[in-house]
Amino acid sequence: MAQFDLDPDIPTALIFGGSRGAARINAAAVAAIPELNKRDYQTLFVTGQVHYEKIRNGLSATALAPNVKIEPYIKNMPAILPEVAVILGRAGATSIAEITALGIPSILVPSPYVTNDHQTKNAQSLVNAGAAELIKEADLTGTSLVAALDGLLQSTTHRETMAANAKKLGMPDAADQLLHVLETVIK
Repeated sequence: MAQFDLDPDIPTALIFGGSRGAARINAAAVAAIPELNKRDYQTLFVTGQVHYEKIRNGLSATALAPNVKIEPYIKNMPAILPEVAVILGRAGATSIAEITALGIPSILVPSPYVTNDHQTKNAQSLVNAGAAELIKEADLTGTSLVAALDGLLQSTTHRETMAANAKKLGMPDAADQLLHVLETVIK
């Protein structure tokens, strides 16, 4: 977290709507900034490159406390994920794979605009396992965002339980397992 001027010893929430960002997640995060500024935890808010300038220009120079950072994009997400205490973001397949492989507690906001509502199904599988919480996009506000983050970041026990449950679902060696299956089939 040092590359973002955040303290690596303080729990960090990552708010991330995907590589292009998500307008509703961004709007809720912007609305939450006054409250996030007051928290003991840190927030790294990744807007997506498309939304960054508009969001940054909409905030005054004094709008952010030192514990809240806004970035357009994270070039090396796998490098920072192990340092994140909680993720609030979408529930696409890649996000779910990363969350479960690393055992990161998450608050998932499925996109309602995807085929067959697969992100809700992805998120619900983690919720059912006690590995995530779900907020429907229509219910996401600055207030609900802060309440969800507070619920996890102010309870180490809850966060650790959720992390362990997420880790149980992960398959960090999926590529090796697939290779083994392919080698078996080829023989």
